[in-house]
Amino acid sequence: LHPHDGIPDPLWSRGLGDVYKRQDPGVARERAPEAPAVAVGPIHAGRSTEAPRVVTTLKRANLYAAMREACNIPVTVKHRIGIDHQECYSELADFVGTVASGGAEVFIVHARKAWLQGLSPKENREIPPLNYDWVYHLKRDFPELTIVINGGIETLDACETHLEHVDGVMLGRAPYQNPWLLSEVDIRLFGANNAVSINREAAIEAMLPYIEQQLADGARLHHVTRHMLGLYQGHYGGRQYRRHLSELAHKAESDVKILLEAVAFAAIPPERAAAAS
Repeated sequence: LHPHDGIPDPLWSRGLGDVYKRQDPGVARERAPEAPAVAVGPIHAGRSTEAPRVVTTLKRANLYAAMREACNIPVTVKHRIGIDHQECYSELADFVGTVASGGAEVFIVHARKAWLQGLSPKENREIPPLNYDWVYHLKRDFPELTIVINGGIETLDACETHLEHVDGVMLGRAPYQNPWLLSEVDIRLFGANNAVSINREAAIEAMLPYIEQQLADGARLHHVTRHMLGLYQGHYGGRQYRRHLSELAHKAESDVKILLEAVAFAAIPPERAAAAS
């Protein structure tokens, strides 16, 4: 069990770990109300690729039901399509059906198996083959549930393809490595008329007040900019932009000027701008 990826709170993470290790609905019911104090989104009850043992499907349903009973924010389920030598779709369908009987309505499905023995968590994100068809099959078998697909999805074109079969798409590391990937998501997937930011520089300008507040509160520049290193991925000057931030943003005296200097490396030279117009 783990919290929404946007919640880094270590105490809540340890609390969920206690729920998982003890596999006790009573503990789940006790710990779950702590989440709203730190949560900004739903809690995800997941099948971990680092699990020392497998929790039975029925226990998962009971754990889910206990957490949902105790919380006033959404509790969703994130899981793989199987573990180890499981090769049967019916086992996946049984898992989803049983956990849904505990009240679960939203399932975020990573379209890979997890090998609990022999592969590291990182390898489990890359080596097991993707099987999107099984996730599509879940939506056909459980039309009343919200099925969200995850795993190996790196473009908005791929998102559009998947959304023909399921209710939602979870993008994992792709937008972290290349944040500008999301610049068109509102227009292409949500029907917005305009993008939030017209270019990368506008996005950075919108971030400046937040960064300055974080610095005033005692954070260092790299606490924010490390999440912005990929903003110019594949763009002119992107390497220099990343290098400048990597070399300087961690220093105590660094402020937003360092970020603006990095952005200057990615500015299009006048001759190239003229050629592009």
